Amino acid sequence: MWSPGLLLLPLLLLGALAPFGAQGMPRRKYLCPADFVRHGNSCYYFSVHMATWFDAHFACKDRKSELAILDKGWEDRNMRTYLNKPELARLERWIGGIYNWETKRWVWGANGGHPLKYQGFSKMAKDSDPKWNCIIMDPSMNYKWTSRVCLDKKHYICEVPLKQLKPPQPHVAQPQKPRKNPKDPNKPKKPRDPAKRPRDPNKKQRDPNRPRDPNRRQKQQRQGWRQRQHLRQQQRANAKQQTTTAAPTNNQPASQTQYQPRPGYHQTWAGQHRYRFLQIQPDLLPYREEVLI
Repeated sequence: MWSPGLLLLPLLLLGALAPFGAQGMPRRKYLCPADFVRHGNSCYYFSVHMATWFDAHFACKDRKSELAILDKGWEDRNMRTYLNKPELARLERWIGGIYNWETKRWVWGANGGHPLKYQGFSKMAKDSDPKWNCIIMDPSMNYKWTSRVCLDKKHYICEVPLKQLKPPQPHVAQPQKPRKNPKDPNKPKKPRDPAKRPRDPNKKQRDPNRPRDPNRRQKQQRQGWRQRQHLRQQQRANAKQQTTTAAPTNNQPASQTQYQPRPGYHQTWAGQHRYRFLQIQPDLLPYREEVLI
């Protein structure tokens, strides 16, 4: 029994297999550079500005390409068919052929490249001298080849091979290396060497479950500096308790007086330097007591 769904099924299968080739493989994709047009197996750039043949040669070099080389008959025919389109302006355009007057033959390229195996010239005059001439595609002769002086300014055609895009590779997960566990709870402990000094039972043992602090070395150094600072402060406090000799005032004999700093004053920067000053010059003790207290 015929059903409309049977007709839609082949169409759905064709749409699903469209991105793939005949054997189910993904189709190849190609890419042309910016401002280039794909035509056949190459990409072509049709210039907007005019230049001499040699300037056109270097302009194509700047675009990482060459002046067009039409060394096969089918390439020349396809190019003439493309240039005859009505949307393109009918202009004379340079291609990569130049006459080498030393070898007396036409070659491709400015550096005396390979000679022309295929020639798409129109009928040229027998008495014409091709010296210092280059090849153009002439629209007045259905874009057949003809020669012009290389110093004339014309439009030009650059060519670059068609670039194939690589298909995306499937992601393959890389095997990860097993992590090393420095503390395996199932690993048997080594027996303690009896020659080593036994542990002090009164010493506070480190909690094995407590995580190790990565900044413990800096904290230990800072703690040692604090202990030394505290020791210096104790030495200064003990030195301040010693007796000092007061200077005589009003022609009175000197008497032994006890210097008692204010509570907490000796711990400040001013109190420390005040005590040092009085130790060096004890005669100024009354004056300093009168001013600073």
